[in-house]
Amino acid sequence: MAGVGVAGFIGAYMLVISHIGNSTIKTAASFYAAVILTMFCSAVLTKTPVLALGAILFVISDSVLGYNKFVESVPFSGLKIMLTYYCAQILLFSGLDTVFSRKQKTENSADMPFRT
Repeated sequence: MAGVGVAGFIGAYMLVISHIGNSTIKTAASFYAAVILTMFCSAVLTKTPVLALGAILFVISDSVLGYNKFVESVPFSGLKIMLTYYCAQILLFSGLDTVFSRKQKTENSADMPFRT
């Protein structure tokens, strides 16, 4: 799954970046893409499906945004961007809560070697 996501992200990035003429914006977009790709890979590596799905939706939201801004107009772009963005935020926060709750349980069980 992660490989397909990374390949899709790189494909979208290459398409969008090829339509950006300004080198300063191209550099900023490349840096931002690297940050988003790192977020996506980190989410997948947690092996938390909700977190991974949130990351995928976030990437989709940003890809539609970039395509709409630099390549061509996307019908209902505002709806598509915001719907995927808000769903991504909900899933990302829910997934992070799951990850931190799992970590908390692991740390607590290590502190209590004997259970009654």
